[in-house]
Amino acid sequence: MSQTQFPRQDAFIRECRHLKADLEVQADILKSSPQNLGTDQVRDIAHEMNRISHHVDNTIKLGFDMIANEPNCTVISRNLPFWLKQPHTPHSGFQGVLYSMQRTVDQIGFALRKHPRKQLPTNLIKDLRDMAGVLETNLLNES
Repeated sequence: MSQTQFPRQDAFIRECRHLKADLEVQADILKSSPQNLGTDQVRDIAHEMNRISHHVDNTIKLGFDMIANEPNCTVISRNLPFWLKQPHTPHSGFQGVLYSMQRTVDQIGFALRKHPRKQLPTNLIKDLRDMAGVLETNLLNES
């Protein structure tokens, strides 16, 4: 196995790809409304939302590690302003994207735990699919 010049970048990209796949799977499952799913399935999805939220935390940590140790890596150099904290904002674009993602995932998990048979707002389900696209565009630079 060959050594890469940017191992932290590779780990970050790997995590983003897993996160993107997880978001897409859950969006596909939730398209069919919690009303049409069994109680165990809804509970499993709520649990999965919690796991994805923790996955986002890990991705944020990997991103910070990459910024600190590999500031010249390809992912950062392709979209430097996105990775830097901008004046008059609490955090960088990178952080904003992932924090927003985490908030949405947490909202879905909470809604499913609180009212497992209730229809989720369609914008939350659409947001899962959109977040996967944001990961691809801004963090993976694959589009």
